[in-house]
Amino acid sequence: LIVLMRFIPYLILLCFGVKLAAQNGDVALQSKIDILNSRIEQTEKGERLVWLDSLTYLTYHNPELKYDSIVRQTIKFAIGIDSLDLAANQVVDLMGFHNNVLGKPKEGLLLFNTYFEKLKAGSSFKTIARLYLNAADSYYYTGDIDTSYEYYALTKDYAQKAKDQQLFGLATLYTGYNQSEAGDFAEASMTFKEASQLFTTLKDTTNILAAKNALGVLYSRNAFYEEAEKERNEAILLIGKTKRYRALINLYYNAAEDNSRTGDIAKQLMNTKAAALANSKVKTTLIYPKILVQLIDAYCKNDSVGQAQKYFEDLNAIYLKDNT
Repeated sequence: LIVLMRFIPYLILLCFGVKLAAQNGDVALQSKIDILNSRIEQTEKGERLVWLDSLTYLTYHNPELKYDSIVRQTIKFAIGIDSLDLAANQVVDLMGFHNNVLGKPKEGLLLFNTYFEKLKAGSSFKTIARLYLNAADSYYYTGDIDTSYEYYALTKDYAQKAKDQQLFGLATLYTGYNQSEAGDFAEASMTFKEASQLFTTLKDTTNILAAKNALGVLYSRNAFYEEAEKERNEAILLIGKTKRYRALINLYYNAAEDNSRTGDIAKQLMNTKAAALANSKVKTTLIYPKILVQLIDAYCKNDSVGQAQKYFEDLNAIYLKDNT
């Protein structure tokens, strides 16, 4: 076991690092962080771990609050007092941070390879499933589709042992992406349908939408445009009056892409305008230039060159600002 005294320098670093919160003007948050740091310094063993764990969640996935550094110290401390399941769950969260927030899946893999064997014996089936799921994501993002596929299968095995349908559904959904990437379109279609049914049973609207959108994209890639439209329409109906604008952006934009391929220029314009409207609700900058390009194309095809010119000027302004 790691001696507790070895964590004192790290605790001092934690106290120093999180001062950034006050610089950002979030006095209330900084006050909570100061209280937790005080309790961390004044306690030991299990009680100290409780406060360290609380600090990691208070700074969760926030680079400005030194989340990465804090969670690593929490993991080390948890291992030091044999709290392996808690350490493993923190590793899962840190892998997700590197995979999905920082876009560094190789670091996610390094974390998995560093800790998995050490933590597996003391972790629950659910935690092991979460570790495999994030490792599979890391392999997927690094382009190793075959290994990713194997790790999603392991995730499903442990999710079944844990009787966790949510984790099983996620691994199923992501397996569908793998199959699609590998060109196994028939298998991917069946897998996405299975995931959709699982999430329907769980009443998990977010992932039902993800499965239906994936099916729509899969059908479009293979020129099954009517089937793609059916899945998208069902997803849009499911969204209803909820504020799932990001999902609507994808659904309407992909619909417009299909309309462009089939030559339905009226629907192309209608769906692109719908995507633009949804985007205006959340002001997502990443896809907005693509929406502008689609608008320019659709307005030109519909003999509205003046409108196309307006959106071209908007697009050009983004180019001049970002130089990309």
